[in-house]
Amino acid sequence: MCQFFSALAFRDGSIRFSEDDSHEVIIQRLGLNDRADLFLRGWVRVEVLPDGAGWGRVRVDETSVPGWYEADRDEWAARIIGVADRVQSAMAAYEAIQQPAWAAYEAIVQSAMAAYKAIQQSAWAAYEAIEQPAWAAYEAIQQSAWAAYEAIEQPAWAAYKAIQQSAWAAYLDTIRTIEGYVPERAS
Repeated sequence: MCQFFSALAFRDGSIRFSEDDSHEVIIQRLGLNDRADLFLRGWVRVEVLPDGAGWGRVRVDETSVPGWYEADRDEWAARIIGVADRVQSAMAAYEAIQQPAWAAYEAIVQSAMAAYKAIQQSAWAAYEAIEQPAWAAYEAIQQSAWAAYEAIEQPAWAAYKAIQQSAWAAYLDTIRTIEGYVPERAS
């Protein structure tokens, strides 16, 4: 897991970072091959953790440290902490602007939510006052309509079944006379 401040240190002396505290984001954005052997590639993952009011020691976030980095470890650490200080300063400026804006937003949203809930509760009460009698009327009409439907449907179904059975019997009588017909086996 990466911690603030994460960066990539390059053999050419450059230090690359992003607003996202992730080595993988930097690697992806730069189109680097992360599968290359650590000692053959020209970059290494580095990070520095906050320590009190300052920074702790810079550490290489790899399984081992390449020689080009190890040879100048103190110089790399000073440069990485210098970049981390500049990023931390920019973050502090962002937070100084963002936090009061967030507080103002929350105050507005809380007021708007309270107004919404008051209106919503009133509207729900009005809906329920109408909905219950409307549902009762619907149920009464629906039950009456269903009874009328069943009064028509049941005799119609009985008539259909009688015709269908008679027609099926006639069909069977006819196909039994056709050569090649295989009758149903008797159980």
